Amino acid sequence: MCQFKSAIVLKEPRNKGGFQLLMSPWTDSHSDLIAIHKLRDDGRLRFARVEFSPTSMATADKPETYALEIDEDRTPDWFSDEMRDAVAEKMRTYIRSIIITEPVDRLIGGQFILADGAKIKTAKNCLIESMLCNSTVNVMLANSTVNSMWGKSKVNSMRDNSMVNSMWANSTVNSMRDKSMVNAMWDNSTVNSMWDNSMVNAMRDNSKVNAMRGNSMVNSMWGKSTVKEMRGNSKVKNDFRAKKK
Repeated sequence: MCQFKSAIVLKEPRNKGGFQLLMSPWTDSHSDLIAIHKLRDDGRLRFARVEFSPTSMATADKPETYALEIDEDRTPDWFSDEMRDAVAEKMRTYIRSIIITEPVDRLIGGQFILADGAKIKTAKNCLIESMLCNSTVNVMLANSTVNSMWGKSKVNSMRDNSMVNSMWANSTVNSMRDKSMVNAMWDNSTVNSMWDNSMVNAMRDNSKVNAMRGNSMVNSMWGKSTVKEMRGNSKVKNDFRAKKK
């Protein structure tokens, strides 16, 4: 399975280090990268699929902890240790370039990591790989996505088709509206209010939704997750929590 951050390495003697590095801010799928760049994938090791990842996305703001791995059974003969080190350093430079540590008025497009101190007023059509510590996004608009929230990270308002893939620790979403969605809530994560056609796909552990309104929906509840108040046409579709005897 492709992980953040994925890339394709091509042998290119004309370049410094003898390679070309192919990445995209919009995908970590090797198959997508192969298709985008029209590469021949015939099993002859014309390129190397690599991943440059932290141990956990909870430490995504520490590029010095990332490690480079080959995401396939064999490594091309031309992919030397020296080239591996050079690829890792080039990807580490990219990671450093997308880490935000200070207040920003607006993010539009691109891939980002929000470290402690990052406070974003508006995020629109962008991909935030990880929100850490006390980072905050005030408003998520259009097709913005946060892949993971950690620590006490917070999104104040999700609108349009914005999405959070996973909430962990004590992360919070204050308000979900329109067709916004949270895929999975874990640990002590909280959604304070859901409106319109917003949806939480799965609640687990001690996650909590305080209020559901309109046509909002929780698809499934597990563990000790709770919904405090439901009004309008809001509903919980599947409740898999252990029943009290």
